[in-house]
Amino acid sequence: MRRLAILVLVAALAAVACGGDDDGSSTEATEPAAEGIEGVEGTITVFAAASLTDVFEELGPAFEEANPDATVEFSFGPSSGLVTQITEGAPADVIATAATSNMEDLVAADALDGVPTEFATNFLELAVPTGNPGDVDGLDDLADEDLVVGLCNEEVPCGRFAREA
Repeated sequence: MRRLAILVLVAALAAVACGGDDDGSSTEATEPAAEGIEGVEGTITVFAAASLTDVFEELGPAFEEANPDATVEFSFGPSSGLVTQITEGAPADVIATAATSNMEDLVAADALDGVPTEFATNFLELAVPTGNPGDVDGLDDLADEDLVVGLCNEEVPCGRFAREA
């Protein structure tokens, strides 16, 4: 089984591709690059962090168009769950996690046939309701007991990184 490794330093490639600028305006994603890779054929099974769903579902058809003998099948989920599936024997050709720690677990388990490659980075941002009624300007403001603060589950990278911040 050919198993390639891809990782994301933090939460989501989708936020890099379609994130907002510092001034609050949004940016549009560019067309995905999916150049043909000689000799790629058959079904390619891709395990990817749930945060990558939108962007990977765009890349899949573009890759298939550039590689007519290949079909891409995706399995999305929490990075830690995907790592568990692979270490327990689930077949995957490509794994894209949302944190280096998950990829390190695969390396430690000798579950990869390749070397992990970082293909994107990201950063945490605070999201507030329209008009910012809590007057939140930074992380210190989240200590206000009158605010309701929501975080991702701590089992997934965005939750772990938010708690660290």
